[in-house]
Amino acid sequence: MNYFSKLFFALVVMASAFSSCKSLVTAQDVSKQKSKSLKAVAKAEKELVDLANLKEKYSEETVKAQIAALKKQRKTIDKDIKRLQGVEANTTVQATKGVVSNLKTRSKRMDAQILKLESVPKENWQATVEKIKSEMQQLRGQVNEMTKNVESN
Repeated sequence: MNYFSKLFFALVVMASAFSSCKSLVTAQDVSKQKSKSLKAVAKAEKELVDLANLKEKYSEETVKAQIAALKKQRKTIDKDIKRLQGVEANTTVQATKGVVSNLKTRSKRMDAQILKLESVPKENWQATVEKIKSEMQQLRGQVNEMTKNVESN
């Protein structure tokens, strides 16, 4: 009887093993998941590189816009200075000299700000782009490492 109980137990274990085999993962499933993972990595890499390039362009255009705004303000101030210098002879000399002097000072400050902005080096995001590409390559390597034993079978 002991033999039959062992046989019965073995049959029950085998039956449960076979019934659970319905949910086995196949090599094809692994291959499909690997493909999806690699596509996701490629998409993430493209998105991150695009973001870095956009940030670089944005920072460059922002500086250009600031410079243009300052130049426009300086131009307005320079026109005001010329107008006031023309009026200076006909009106109170002392009052217009103070205003002209103040405007000239503001114009010089704007020139300094413009020079400072123009001398700011362009943001270079190339190092970030390279780091993104390197890390994405590492992710691809990890995906390949996880699936290599399945593909070799």
